[in-house]
Amino acid sequence: MPKTLACLDIETTGLSPDRDKIIEIGVAIFDFKERKIIKEFSTFINPGVAIPSQVTNLTGITDADVKTAPKIADIKTELEEFIRDYPIVGHNINFDIEFLNANGFEIKNLRLDSIDIAHIAFPKTDSYSLEIIGKILDVEERGKHRALSDVKSNIEILYKLFDLYFSKTPDIKNILEKSASPWKEVIKIASENCKTFKLNQKKSVAKSQKKVSFEEDKLLAEIADLVPENFIEENPENKTIICAPEIENGIHEPANYLEQKLFEKFLQKETFTPEETVFALKIIPLIGDREIARNELTLPQNGKDLWWDFACASLPENIIKKLTTDKTILISHRTLAKIALQMPELIEGSTLIILDADELFEHTRESLTVRYSMKRLGESDTVTMLFAHLGIMAEKYGEGFEFKLEEHHFDTPEWQKVATLIEKLPQEDRVVKFLNKSKKYSENLNLSIRIFEDGTPLLTITPLNIGAFLEEKYWSKAKRIQLFSSTLTFAEESPKYDFIKSSLNLPLDIKITPSDEKKIYIEKTSSDLEKLMEKEEKPIYVLTGSQRACEQIHAESALNLKNAGIKLLAQNSSGGIGKIKSMLKETPGKTVVVGTYDFYKQAKPEIKTLIIFRIPFPHPNAVQIKCPEAEKFKKYALPATMIKLKKIGLKAEKIISLDGRMPEYL
Repeated sequence: MPKTLACLDIETTGLSPDRDKIIEIGVAIFDFKERKIIKEFSTFINPGVAIPSQVTNLTGITDADVKTAPKIADIKTELEEFIRDYPIVGHNINFDIEFLNANGFEIKNLRLDSIDIAHIAFPKTDSYSLEIIGKILDVEERGKHRALSDVKSNIEILYKLFDLYFSKTPDIKNILEKSASPWKEVIKIASENCKTFKLNQKKSVAKSQKKVSFEEDKLLAEIADLVPENFIEENPENKTIICAPEIENGIHEPANYLEQKLFEKFLQKETFTPEETVFALKIIPLIGDREIARNELTLPQNGKDLWWDFACASLPENIIKKLTTDKTILISHRTLAKIALQMPELIEGSTLIILDADELFEHTRESLTVRYSMKRLGESDTVTMLFAHLGIMAEKYGEGFEFKLEEHHFDTPEWQKVATLIEKLPQEDRVVKFLNKSKKYSENLNLSIRIFEDGTPLLTITPLNIGAFLEEKYWSKAKRIQLFSSTLTFAEESPKYDFIKSSLNLPLDIKITPSDEKKIYIEKTSSDLEKLMEKEEKPIYVLTGSQRACEQIHAESALNLKNAGIKLLAQNSSGGIGKIKSMLKETPGKTVVVGTYDFYKQAKPEIKTLIIFRIPFPHPNAVQIKCPEAEKFKKYALPATMIKLKKIGLKAEKIISLDGRMPEYL
């Protein structure tokens, strides 16, 4: 049983092991059981190339620091003798070892990724970066993004993660005995030597100080910021369905719930892969008398894939009971679409309140979109042949990784073979029935084939007649309907609310309640973006049209702004959404965030100034509506984008546009 481990971290000039270079290495050999560091190794590395400014901004390492440092080949023997055959711990350790192996090393030691243990200890958190996890655990900050400092922090974090997990977790010996996880033996030591540990729980800050009539109801407290006071009746006569874009509490679609019987059966397996081990250990402490929802968890990518093996195919019985008995229910836009298809009687005669109604069209379309993979349809010769022919068709007629079927493609010999194979699938499954109905051309459906990097096809069917669906399933059934949003129109729209009414097929007498439809002035300028980021009031959000633009702005301006005492955070370049949210909270008055509209929606940062670098019009292929191609921009892309911009603009005190296409008012 290994009790001596090596913890390793490197700093590099970039993210590619093949193109970029190592500039610093830090390693500590430590006794895991006794919790003490035995010896340390640390050195700068001369990369033979200039260090990019964004790397200096991140690490503080300059060309002068590495000028007289050894080359990577010069320390190879010393480092290999130092590490020996100890298991190597690191946060995202594959990155470090792949870099070393690309630079002449042949490290074959057991790899122990501490992100796995962070996922086990924290079922849900904004970010699993070493920096953010360290702050949550009150680990002393020894210096960000310096190799040996990060190594020492990583070791302390590892101890605290295990102590936290085993302070609240039942016996997991059965899982460990059958696990193929590289952490298996280390976890056993941790379970036998853990110390009592409790998080320093800070007082939570309420999302809103606004009082609502349902003040004690956590479901309705969640939407307090989205509705005016007294908007929702107390003790309503009819069932009231409150529908919001995203919800934490409330009722979700079936796939958001864990099928506990399937999970319990899974725990009886003979063996567990490393990924299955992390998944099981993450969920076991949550098992109890209530339903476990997907939104309670932050899952790694392989965990997201595993979730679908245990997701409910239909709503759990106690959730159905809640839906049918509660007078007021809170659900998401996407869930309402599923309910309308599977339990239409719930909407009949109800009071239907749609919050952020401008997002209803997109969310309904996403909910009704069906994606067919080989895994979803099950393994069989018919399914294998079906997807082989889809791949052949995409290769023959498509360009790039995604191929949209036009009307004439449905008459090709290739599609006829696909249609014949679809008919041979078991028709009891609801999703297969829909696939069978969709095999012929329809102006109300968009079919596309996407080819993944491994060559696997994915067939996606997207409905285009969303307005007709809403009219049939929502507006014609509900007794009372009310739409609410911070904005549902924009300055140049005439007549007002035309886009919302036409895209959602709204009845003429429906009540629309915008919170504020004042015009917002846009200051148009051709000034240098970096100067604007430096002088305007912060926090600032710089809105771009693409992730590439975010990366470019960060690379060009991060170091200069840092020297001016300003923190520049960019989508992906500075970490994930959770990490950026946490970093923004530290120094909001000195921070600029650069991101796309979708990033803003997820991060929801508080801002003083909005800088529109590029208007985020959707790509023409992304506009999937039942409409002549030439009219898509005017009827959908333009009004939808202006409303999105106004929603962000209402959160800012000042709006500046560097895009000359921007109107003077929103």
